[in-house]
Amino acid sequence: ALHRIATKSSKMQAVRYHGAKKPLTLEKVPIPSADNLGADDVLVKVEAAALCHTELHFADGTLDLGVKPLTLGHEAAGIITAVGSNVSPDRIGQRIVN
Repeated sequence: ALHRIATKSSKMQAVRYHGAKKPLTLEKVPIPSADNLGADDVLVKVEAAALCHTELHFADGTLDLGVKPLTLGHEAAGIITAVGSNVSPDRIGQRIVN
């Protein structure tokens, strides 16, 4: 069974990459659905995120994975809001740092 904290919005803000030498943009994108979690997955409400040095290479054109648009900011801290069926519901509400 899926366990989750209710959310009030269907959108979140994300810094997005659209191609080399193009400015990064702050956009509203859909919040990932808790209904699509794998059995061992958790959904995290990100409260703070940072770009690492490697991600800055996307903006200057020295790194391109061929995936556009791409949400940046994989170094994050937040709160678990939903868990898959193999994860204890006690994890909901826990703070995490990635």
